Amino acid sequence: MGFDLATAQKVLDSQPFSRLLGARITAFGDGAAVLEVAVRDELRQQNGFLHGGVLAYAADNALTFAGGAALGPAVLTAGAPQGADGGAGAP
Repeated sequence: MGFDLATAQKVLDSQPFSRLLGARITAFGDGAAVLEVAVRDELRQQNGFLHGGVLAYAADNALTFAGGAALGPAVLTAGAPQGADGGAGAP
């Protein structure tokens, strides 16, 4: 089975949290992936902006799928700095 856009979407669909957010992959291949999440009211924080957890999810999963596009389907990523300084020492 090749690792193409349809397969990448199938893998994404197997993730319950990705389904909850309604995430989808709209481009995949050549070491890149585009993951989209439609902004809806349930995903906003109290000031009306998209919740940071949704942004962190999107960054994490897009990077994971880009890694899969570059390295193959067996890639697993671990760790992503979440601090304002990139995790370089924030308490």
